[in-house]
This record gives sequence, C-alpha cells and structure tokens, in this order.
Amino acid sequence: MNHQTSDNKIQPFTFSRRFSIIFLVVFSLLFLLVPTLLFLLPSKSFSENENRPLASLPALETQAVFSGDYTRRLSAYLQDHLPARSLMLQAKSIAEMSLLKRENNRVLLLENGYLVKHFSYSAQEIDALEDNLKRIGVLCDVLSATGHPAVFLCAPRAVDVLGREAHEESSKRSPWTAVARETPEALLVTDLLREKSRRGEAVWFHTDHHWTPLGAFYLYEVLGESLGYTPYPRDSFTEKTVSQSFLGTAYSACLLPAIRADEIRAFRYAGDADFLCTDVRTGQTEQGFYREEALSTKDQYTYFLGQNTAHLRIVKEGESRPTLLVIKDSYAQCLVPFLARHFNVEMLDLRYMRGDATETIRAVVSAPDYAGALILCNADTLTAEVGFSLISAEKLQ
Repeated sequence: MNHQTSDNKIQPFTFSRRFSIIFLVVFSLLFLLVPTLLFLLPSKSFSENENRPLASLPALETQAVFSGDYTRRLSAYLQDHLPARSLMLQAKSIAEMSLLKRENNRVLLLENGYLVKHFSYSAQEIDALEDNLKRIGVLCDVLSATGHPAVFLCAPRAVDVLGREAHEESSKRSPWTAVARETPEALLVTDLLREKSRRGEAVWFHTDHHWTPLGAFYLYEVLGESLGYTPYPRDSFTEKTVSQSFLGTAYSACLLPAIRADEIRAFRYAGDADFLCTDVRTGQTEQGFYREEALSTKDQYTYFLGQNTAHLRIVKEGESRPTLLVIKDSYAQCLVPFLARHFNVEMLDLRYMRGDATETIRAVVSAPDYAGALILCNADTLTAEVGFSLISAEKLQ
C-alpha cells in the first residue's frame, strides 16, 4: 500500500514505531508459545483421535546428531506433539474438502460417504507380500496333508469392495496379481461383498478398514462348505445395535469432522456369554466374546474379543468339541464368534508372537480334536512383515 502526497509524489508506506514494537512482541510471544507448551504439557505416547502411537523424544547422542537421525526423530516428535494438533488436522481436512479434493492424507472420500485408504505399494512391500503368500501356500499344503481342511481366506481391502472406480492400481503393484500367482487356491470374497454392498447392505464400516459383523456373517456362510459345518441361518441370531458413535481408522487418518459415525451391530446367540476366552501368554480369561467397556473408548472395534493378542484360546466349558486353528489378523475379530458356535478356537496372531510359532501350531494340529485350519489375513496386512517366517513348515511335516 502506498501514500500519495499533495505534489503527486508516491511515498512508500512505513509502519509506525509503536506498531512495529507491538508486532515484534506479539510475534515473539507466539514464537515462544509452542516450545513452552511442549515443555509444560504432559507428553502422550498414543493419540486416540489418530489411533496410533506417537513419536517419543529422542535421546541427544553425538552419533545420531552427525548422522541426521536425531533431527529426523526430533522433527517427528515435534509434529506429533504440536499443541492443538487434532484441531489443525481437522481444519486441514475441511480446507481440502472445500477445494473439492476427494483425497486427504491418503484417504479417499467416496460419493456414498465411505472413507477408504488409497494404496500405493513399494517394490519392497510387494516383495514382502509375495514372500508371505509363498509361505502361506506351503503351510496350507502341510496342514492339508493331515487330512483336515486348510483354508486361506485373503480378505479384501475397503477400496476393493467399495470404491474400485476411485482407485487406480497397476497390475504390478496390485496384491491380487500376486495372490492369483502365488496362492491360486485362496478363497476370495471380494465379489460377494461388493455385490452385497451395491444392494445397500452394510457389509463394511464407513469410517474403518474392517468389514462389519454383517459382512462377517456372509463369510461365515461361505466358509461352511470349506470347513465342514452347516451355518446357522441369520434368523437364529439376535442383531443388536451396541454403538452409534464408532469412528474407525480411516476417520482417524483424515479427521474429517463432517463424517457421520458408524453403527456397530452385534450378532448375538443363546449361550455366547458362556465361552471362555483365554490369553495363553498372560493367562487372563474373559467371559464371552464382547468387551462392553471398549464401547466407551475410541477404538470401539475391540468390542469384538478385545485387543489383538498373540494366542487366544476360545472354549466352551463342559462340552467336547472339535478345535479350529485360526491364524489371523484383526479381520477375524468379528468373524470368530460365528465360528465358535461350531468349534473351540485356537487363534494365533503372528504379528504379536515372540519366537518360533511352529511348536504352538504343532501342538494344536496333533491334538485328537483338531478339525482344520483357517488362515485369514487382509491383502494389505500381507505387504508387511507379519510373522509367517516364524513358522517352519518342514518341522510340521
């Protein structure tokens, strides 16, 4: 802005001394405010809003300073612990959507109101996927040799079921190309769930990366033929809404305030509270499948069987029943209560196991009540190290 004098000469605009002092003081206070709040406010290790662990303050070490590692870790710490971080992330989400952008922090907002993660895999992740699939194929062959069924169910991603048209993925980077090549015997349920979704059935959460209990019920029906049981009909379950405020992992990644929360509907049946669920590693036992206390937390998906654990044993006391081995990730949490109506279940999550898992599997498979195995992992999970290297198929033969 310029001022024009009476003799038509343009003079540059200058701040008054008083204004300059006020500006300098305010700027200095704001500049000091952030580090002061970082020092005074308690440091958190986990963000409930974002549903992830936060970076910790790095130790000041000479080697780390000269290598640049200290600076990178300090930057990550400052970003994670920035005061009012959640409010700023929400403001960013609103700004992105106001510009008609459909993607924010690698999360796509679909026209039907679903939030789905956008995937782009590195060569290293594709290598990990192929290695996991090869190990799963060998493991299924070994388990099938016992004369009992061994089923590999490769769970689809939300984008596969809900938004294929919104997500371009090259065949070289698609997990399904690797699945078709490495484990052609895998049970695929993408088409089934996609068709149910297109008919308006809530088989997938709007704000989370998991299928719903309704989606799990349809898979329970499909698995009956492979695992040798007759599924109970839907009307033998009591469907109960237990929450209408679930905001899952996709929401946590973008924190879009305008998104409507999900509903959680549990499929209950007579006697489902009589099962004992024991964490084999800690010895802690819970009654029934459902954790009511989880509904008052951010991570409401843990309503189903609680937090993921390395080895969970599910039995019904007083009954002699066949045992099903389930090697899984979190997609099994709301499916297993259906399967437990037919089997005792030994659930292994290799992501949380310490050391060789071979002996644990051998003990289950060699038991006289062993009836079969289900390997259930999401396609995205398999692009990381998930623990199949902890199993020696040769030692199981």
